[in-house]
Amino acid sequence: MSDNIISLTPLHVFEIRGTTVDSTPSIFLPSQSNTTQSNRILSVFKIRPNDEGSKLLKSLEYYVDTAAVPLSAFWSFKQSQTISTFSNTTKVDEIVKRASEPKRTAIQTHTFLGRLMCTKGSILTSSNELDVKSSADFEFPRKMSISSGLGHGVWFDPLLEKALRIPPKEINNVFTANVQWMGMGDRWTTYVDNRFVDIEWEGHGAVIGGGLVLMNQYKVLAIYKPRCARWKGGGGSDEKIGSLGVVEEMNEEMMGHVVLSAVAIEEQIMRSKGFKPDSYHAEWM
Repeated sequence: MSDNIISLTPLHVFEIRGTTVDSTPSIFLPSQSNTTQSNRILSVFKIRPNDEGSKLLKSLEYYVDTAAVPLSAFWSFKQSQTISTFSNTTKVDEIVKRASEPKRTAIQTHTFLGRLMCTKGSILTSSNELDVKSSADFEFPRKMSISSGLGHGVWFDPLLEKALRIPPKEINNVFTANVQWMGMGDRWTTYVDNRFVDIEWEGHGAVIGGGLVLMNQYKVLAIYKPRCARWKGGGGSDEKIGSLGVVEEMNEEMMGHVVLSAVAIEEQIMRSKGFKPDSYHAEWM
């Protein structure tokens, strides 16, 4: 194997796909009901090996609503999109009607100029339930915010950094965040442990069409193949399915935060110009 290729086997695996919803207008009778696959309401499954055979077990962990608050019909200079997760016991029709209380929430802020400029984003928590030892004067916000970071393709996550006890990195005697999401694949360069690398998911292959990697400067924490991307080599599923592999050991709250973050950043990218690094100022270097 080439020194510039990292092959990873995640400890935890999630599959993200559209959810079957009732699409019958209220003026029709129940007997005239119809169902469809919703791209707004996503189902998140955790994939586990089956000890009794080779077939994998899938358990529904929660739902994600990518439009928990109605979106503006027009592009404006600043547009916010609310992404929320819900318990797996929540009724899907209540999520569709926006009548349920979310488990955690992200607000993705997307500015008209920000998508063209060389800016960086940040991620704050959507829940205060993460196992974080914080000082008495530090209180995590209740909601996560992702500002436009499309120029550099970098989104910092200070909450997960604290939860995983990963110290910030020092550059020229200045400490900065050391946990971040970055674009990977198709000429999006990933820099890990002082070298440029390509990342493969063992048994799945590499991401074609662009993906996301969660990392610090020394190691990869998680990798995400968006719903619009494909696998090159291996046996991973492709069509309209997101695949998230968590490499670092995390508790359930941390992994829920990672899932929400990956989907929220994916939504921001797709609402701009999609996973096309040459379409952005400064690309994703």
